[in-house]
Amino acid sequence: MAVVTRRWLSSVASAKSSGKGLVVPVAEVHRFIVDCLKAVGTCTDKACIQADVLVAADYRGHFSHGMNRLEMYVKDIRNGTCMPNAEPCVLNDTPSTAWVDGNNGLGAFVGNFCTHMSIQKAKQTGIGWVTAKCSNHYGLAAFYAQQALQEGMLGMTFTNTSPLMTPTRAKEAALGTNPLSLAAPGTGGDSIIIDMATTAVAVGKIEFQRRKKAPIPSGWALGPDGAPTTDAEVAFKTGLLMPLGGSETHSGYKGYCLGILVEVFSGILSDDMVALMFLLTGIAELPPVAGVVVVDCWCSLIHVKLDILGDTFDTGSADVLSGSPVVLLLVSSAQFLLYLEYLWVWNLVLLLFLD
Repeated sequence: MAVVTRRWLSSVASAKSSGKGLVVPVAEVHRFIVDCLKAVGTCTDKACIQADVLVAADYRGHFSHGMNRLEMYVKDIRNGTCMPNAEPCVLNDTPSTAWVDGNNGLGAFVGNFCTHMSIQKAKQTGIGWVTAKCSNHYGLAAFYAQQALQEGMLGMTFTNTSPLMTPTRAKEAALGTNPLSLAAPGTGGDSIIIDMATTAVAVGKIEFQRRKKAPIPSGWALGPDGAPTTDAEVAFKTGLLMPLGGSETHSGYKGYCLGILVEVFSGILSDDMVALMFLLTGIAELPPVAGVVVVDCWCSLIHVKLDILGDTFDTGSADVLSGSPVVLLLVSSAQFLLYLEYLWVWNLVLLLFLD
């Protein structure tokens, strides 16, 4: 069973009087989502894939990425922002990497397409890295990273978004919430799963507080005056989320840097730089892009070491940790020069936002 708190599923009065959300069978939630997507022209198989992601989010308690997102998907399809029946195509392919054009299709379908391709490549060469451009909101990032766990592999996924994060000392949003996710398998069914936005919170959590007419904690978002606000309505309208960490005093610049990391992995590698294009053109609603990495080539004791790491979290002791490996991502010199050029332009533009 999944707890669904969207009041419009039944009587508002009934829900308020009980003080609890309705409990709805998972199959019924899935059917409802599929029917909504089909009503705006989505074919059944793609509607089911999108519903799988939304149901998984609600079932795990991530309500900001569950049915809370359905209204946005329906609107995007109706206004032509998303082409629900589009098929992704591969633009470039190597044994370990691929570059995909999502053709503006449903984010969940493009995400699954890239994840499955990454897994197959990892089985053949030890690592699969697939990046996609022209996708749409793909929901719960861990949904894709966790698919690698079923194959005994390590999965990572990143995506950028339309600008919502206000960089440290800036006055306008210039990066997205840019979430990242890692899923690493242990032994005996244990695993380590990370799924986080690089902003203080995902925008869906502000939407959720707004619907409940409840305040948000200070440190989540800025108001139009550039000062932190606790008003969910104001935060939603201004769209100025703070980086992970919040203010500069509390190291918010680290969350800002993590957002840039995701922008590099998602936007630069796919030739679809959402944040940079917004800064140069002022167009905010651009399709997000995604990157999926699956690794199946590691030391033989990685599963045991992950168990030790997990046990350390449980006990609160760090004595068992003897050091951290360094992971290097190697790119061609041409890619690196493009990266440097991007950072130069980025820093030049960012100066306009500094006090």
